[in-house]
Amino acid sequence: MANRNTTEFWITMVVLDITIMSLYMIIGVIGNTLVLVVYWKGLMNISEERYFIPILAVSDLIACIVCCSLSTTWDLMQITFTNTALCKFIYYIIGNTTYMSGFLLLCIAIQRYLKICRKRTLGIRWRRRLVLVAFLLSVACSIPLALKYGIVDFYSDGEIIGKRCGKLKLDSKITGAAYGIACAVVIVFSASAFIILYGKISCFIFGHLRTQTFKKAIARLSRRSIPFSIKGINDSTGLRFADRHIHVEQKHNDIYNFNDSGTSLSSNTLGISESSGSLTSKARLETSSSEQKAHFLAELSKSQKYVNEMEITSKNSIETQNPDETQYSERRTENSSNNKLHMWRNRRLKYRFTIMFMVITIVFLLCYSPVGTLLLLEGFFPDFWERLTSTETSVILVLYHSYIINNIANPFIYAFMDPEFYKKAKTVL
Repeated sequence: MANRNTTEFWITMVVLDITIMSLYMIIGVIGNTLVLVVYWKGLMNISEERYFIPILAVSDLIACIVCCSLSTTWDLMQITFTNTALCKFIYYIIGNTTYMSGFLLLCIAIQRYLKICRKRTLGIRWRRRLVLVAFLLSVACSIPLALKYGIVDFYSDGEIIGKRCGKLKLDSKITGAAYGIACAVVIVFSASAFIILYGKISCFIFGHLRTQTFKKAIARLSRRSIPFSIKGINDSTGLRFADRHIHVEQKHNDIYNFNDSGTSLSSNTLGISESSGSLTSKARLETSSSEQKAHFLAELSKSQKYVNEMEITSKNSIETQNPDETQYSERRTENSSNNKLHMWRNRRLKYRFTIMFMVITIVFLLCYSPVGTLLLLEGFFPDFWERLTSTETSVILVLYHSYIINNIANPFIYAFMDPEFYKKAKTVL
């Protein structure tokens, strides 16, 4: 195109990217600043669950300011870029801030895995060490950017139309694509680590929920299957009482079914009923089997006597129970309920935070995949940018800076998935 060698034409191609970068910067600065203000005013006592959130917010805030401003400078000076040091600094600082956010998310995934699956809590020293390791790794991964990028000629239709800040052209394509390959490996490794860690966490959580559901169902069935219960009797006594109750019923059934001739005998009231504690049975006994009838009646009388004694004991225990013991029992029951409620809330909070960080990780992977792909293309095709049309350049530039979405999305994820943060944010605003 005839007018492609002009700066004005280049600016028209990058207007869309500059506009989007401005929106990124405004939203990112406001969102991450809000996170820091909320934690400073309302959540100063940071728990282990929230330790990495303010650090991640600081990293995202710096990344939004640095990446958006320097990327806009990169857009405006792409044809007239002559400062080599500025070019290398832009790529280094952008890489440093973006890598830092990614490695912090990996630290969070490790902490979540140890907390939920291994039941291990990271101390404050280990958490600080993880942050330091993330920073050192981000510095190490950003240094090659300063070495591989610099000032190169910008060609259009075989003619040099200016200077730009881009990938240095080397003789070997493999050498030129080395950093792109390394970056892709880091992204794939990070994605694999996220998938493995959060995959195990998800399996553990859903397995735990299934176990809890099964236990609740068993508890409901157990409560329905108990024929009666008496206060003031311990578990072993209650079981003996229940066994004797079954034994009495069996004796009644044996006597009732024992009839070989037509002679009948009416016995006194025997057994227990659920409402009054007595069972009435009428036994029809044969005169020809007097010894067996006497044996049955003796056994039944013993069982009836034992059951009646247990009923009287249980009633007296209920009536004469010490008020102090009653209050102590009630307090113990209340404390047990409070402990269970506290454990349930902690478990729910832990799972909610895990799901929140899983969403943050998915957003991270979606935002960084286009950048890794473009770095590979830049390495394998040194004239990648020169081959693009004006429309393709506008679209590719937006994808090239899509990693900034990761830095502006995290505060909104906190707001939607952390109820306590949402409440504190409303009070601050």
